[in-house]
Amino acid sequence: MDVFGYFRIFLSFFPLFSVYFTVCFRLPSIEGLHTIVAYQESPFCVYAKRRKSARVLITLECTESRKLGVPPSRYYTSKNKVNTPERLELMKYNKYLRRHTLHKEINATGMSVSNEDKLSFYKYYKQAMLGDCNTSRPGLFQVQERYKWDAWDSVRGMSQESAKESYVQLLDKLSPKWRE
Repeated sequence: MDVFGYFRIFLSFFPLFSVYFTVCFRLPSIEGLHTIVAYQESPFCVYAKRRKSARVLITLECTESRKLGVPPSRYYTSKNKVNTPERLELMKYNKYLRRHTLHKEINATGMSVSNEDKLSFYKYYKQAMLGDCNTSRPGLFQVQERYKWDAWDSVRGMSQESAKESYVQLLDKLSPKWRE
């Protein structure tokens, strides 16, 4: 192959490279930046900001560092939890939140909960929160959903208060120390 052959190959791939470069390495518009002070960044950082799973890149800069020409500090944020009144109320009673990690403690002690007990927890929970079963029975190939639906439908007509009491009684029977 002579020089002209290589040149023709280059010209055939040139549009692909130019499209790839503009799509992958273009800098976002000012509205697309989630930074306090916008700076031209490396293409990798810009690409990481465009991914949905990536956290937002925040750029902080003070006036002294701007005068000295020091690059601003950058860090990635984590998902902030908004302190709603309900969340603040729950934080007051943090010692009571231990029961939400009870399943981890049960697994650590080696105690296992049978599938029948899990279904009992499920049916009492659904009855207490939603009342009687209001959905159609799942199909034949959805075995786990059918078991759940059958368990929930077995307590049809039970009041929500008695379902809550039954849930707590079952929990007392399986793990008497959960109230501590």
